[in-house]
Amino acid sequence: MTRVYDFPRPEHASATETAIVDVTVLATTDLHAHLFPFNYYTDQRDDTVGLAGIAARIGDLGVIPENCVLVDNGDTLQGAPLGEVTVAAGNADPQRTRPHPMIAAMNAMNYDAATLGNHDFDFGLGVVRQAVADARFPVVLANARLADGGEFLPGHVVLRRTVTDRAGRQHPFR
Repeated sequence: MTRVYDFPRPEHASATETAIVDVTVLATTDLHAHLFPFNYYTDQRDDTVGLAGIAARIGDLGVIPENCVLVDNGDTLQGAPLGEVTVAAGNADPQRTRPHPMIAAMNAMNYDAATLGNHDFDFGLGVVRQAVADARFPVVLANARLADGGEFLPGHVVLRRTVTDRAGRQHPFR
């Protein structure tokens, strides 16, 4: 969905000049370790699932990168066999140097931020810690704390971007 925001005028602008900026917010949710458009339970291609298909659709939108915010709402790390195989491989090799495949794909897509869902904890805190450590974007979690009361992940993040208005001028955006 695209929203139009009316930003304050730059200092050099006249009193009647306004800046119109189109900002696109894209969000994924409940990917459940579906990297490819394939349903492993029916053993058939399924274009309704898969982060790779979403990446292709985002590319088809022709979104201006600086005017787009891409976030994930959680339940990303488990659900399809890819999640289970990744955990098994990580348990067999605790010195693992490769990120979780879903995190690697999200890094490649330049996600701006993500949060965790309840199913992301299905394999335990160790798996979650490994996965989020490899994320090149902030991962936040506002509704869970460690047993000692400490923060597991930050509760929020403020993203700072520069966006381009319809006249081609740039503006700070938070």
